[in-house]
Amino acid sequence: MRSSSCWPGFLNNTGHGSVEPKYTPSYHRFGKSEIVLIYVGPSEYVFANFEELPEFIEQAQLFLKKYADGEGLGFSALGFSVDWDVPNGTRYLEKLGYFDEIVVGRQWEGIVGREFAGVMAIPQVVVLLRTAESDSAAADFESISERALIRKTGFESVRDWVEEGAWVPLN
Repeated sequence: MRSSSCWPGFLNNTGHGSVEPKYTPSYHRFGKSEIVLIYVGPSEYVFANFEELPEFIEQAQLFLKKYADGEGLGFSALGFSVDWDVPNGTRYLEKLGYFDEIVVGRQWEGIVGREFAGVMAIPQVVVLLRTAESDSAAADFESISERALIRKTGFESVRDWVEEGAWVPLN
């Protein structure tokens, strides 16, 4: 049985949001490297609430997961709601489908807003390459580096990128 705060409907047990998700979070450690899709958006902004947006996020997750699999990399999707109010932000992310991880609250002041968003534009998608480094086989990861591969800001930019196959350069 799947049980996680990252699954739609966890607040009120109502099930899925407006899209029946096909992307399934992995729930395992990513190994040495993974591609990370970060979606950034707020609950009360018109351009982050277009009816088509959940399908574009879903397609981006599926494209990037397939690409990561083909490259021998892990994949994860993080949803970041730029909301002060946690319940509103959580309901917003539920409408978009499934994520491996969600971050809600504190708007741009929270850790994800400071660390990953970088550009205060919404909606946006950031794709990172996350690599774990360790000096010994017995040690847990000693450091994790992250490199932005691509950033798309604004609904039209996200839509166009997904319609073109959500390609990201690894090099």
